[in-house]
Amino acid sequence: YDKKTFSNVCKDDLDLTTEEEKEEVKTENEKSKDLLQFLKDCIGDDIKEVRFTNTMVNHPVCLSSEGEVSLEMEKVLSKMPGAEGGIKAQTVMEINLHHPIAQKLQSLYENDRDTLRSYTKILYAQARLISGLSIENPAEIGDLVCGLMI
Repeated sequence: YDKKTFSNVCKDDLDLTTEEEKEEVKTENEKSKDLLQFLKDCIGDDIKEVRFTNTMVNHPVCLSSEGEVSLEMEKVLSKMPGAEGGIKAQTVMEINLHHPIAQKLQSLYENDRDTLRSYTKILYAQARLISGLSIENPAEIGDLVCGLMI
């Protein structure tokens, strides 16, 4: 670790990509601005932003944080006594640009926005679970999943 800088892998400023990869993600985010805003509006104020990323390999979505409070710090602080509605991380839902779900979301945005709302809520719940956070209404998520399976 000598002369190495430690970085929080959950922060949005982690930089492991090449310039070409950065440009690809930037171009896709600009091209899909309306879609990403629609997804953010479906989730509401629980997140600051939705964007595409190329930092994931297997998962379709993840949560990252912006600002000084990380997701891990939010989890720790929320478990402290008297922490009801306490400090929240500014979370960003990131969508894997190279996962098939990215193309599916674009298709649904163009053809079936009602189904896209369901997908968005399910993906946000999945991102929370992957991050070790709880979901507020598991029954609603279960109903949405069953509705898509029928």
